[in-house]
Amino acid sequence: MSVAATLDALLLEECAALRQFAQILEQEQQLLVKGDVGQLLQLAQEKTDQTETLTRIAERRREMLAADGHALDRAGMARWLQDKPLSAAAWAEVLKLAALAQEFNRTNGILINDRLQRNQQALAILQAAAGRAELYGPDGQPMLSADGRRLGSV
Repeated sequence: MSVAATLDALLLEECAALRQFAQILEQEQQLLVKGDVGQLLQLAQEKTDQTETLTRIAERRREMLAADGHALDRAGMARWLQDKPLSAAAWAEVLKLAALAQEFNRTNGILINDRLQRNQQALAILQAAAGRAELYGPDGQPMLSADGRRLGSV
């Protein structure tokens, strides 16, 4: 198989993997909105597996690029694709799908941070309420303060 054919196949594989990854991120977003923690935990493994697949594909692409004497950056990739129109089209799709996945990931991060902030606020309210509740003992009488005095006494 020629280098161009191998590159075409690899980029098509990367497109498919990125498409699946974007779908996972979209599903994650829907679960975050619903607050479905159980499903999120199951999806986390799928997301990890897909991330590992994408990493392996990208590493193979970098190896091919380096083996052909090109820089391991966008400029090196552009030079490598100059005479490979099918590969160039697949690469454009890779970039488009990567941008989509990045946007889903950014939005999911915002949703996670928002939920975390609300949970921290709720926890602070509960802790403050629990702290006030400790002012009285089980018998309903004021508890002793840290210096041994009954609360409200002089």
